Amino acid sequence: MSTPLTEAFAERMQSVGGRISYTTAEGLAETLGGLVERDRPVLFTPELRDLARQLRDVGHEAYVGTREGVAEQTEAAFEGVLERAGTGVSGSLLGISSTGSIAVGPGGGNGGLLIAFPPHSVIILQADSLRKNLAEALPEVERRFDELDGEAVFVSGPSRTADIEMMSVVGVHGPTGLDVIIVEGKEA
Repeated sequence: MSTPLTEAFAERMQSVGGRISYTTAEGLAETLGGLVERDRPVLFTPELRDLARQLRDVGHEAYVGTREGVAEQTEAAFEGVLERAGTGVSGSLLGISSTGSIAVGPGGGNGGLLIAFPPHSVIILQADSLRKNLAEALPEVERRFDELDGEAVFVSGPSRTADIEMMSVVGVHGPTGLDVIIVEGKEA
């Protein structure tokens, strides 16, 4: 069920080029499966290990995006799988409705790498973790800062820069596509 916070967040995220999907915890794997390429690896932050398994069960090449996670499934080097990856999937700490931004932590390892390196990022956002503005969000990030090993990144749409002759270019410093899956109801 959409709320004013989710509607405001979705509108802002879409205004900067992000795409929004809504699902429940039970429908998360199916929703995600519809967003990723079948012929390229999908890398997950470690806390999403079960979701990676669910995608493998339906025929996707899906890995926990760490050296150990890749080694559990293949002889291929982590770097090789990362290079071929089409999508990086991460959970999130919270979302900010007024800006359409998402706070992402290390995700148990390689969180920043997995949302920045593959050409497509998918971030999973619990609807009840949306905050109205940055003033409401920062105290929560600060409270969890030690748990996050001092790493939190705010993402607002696909990578974009206007450094090159003042022309807006997508994908220079990161992914060209960003999907946010808002999970409503109980936590995934």
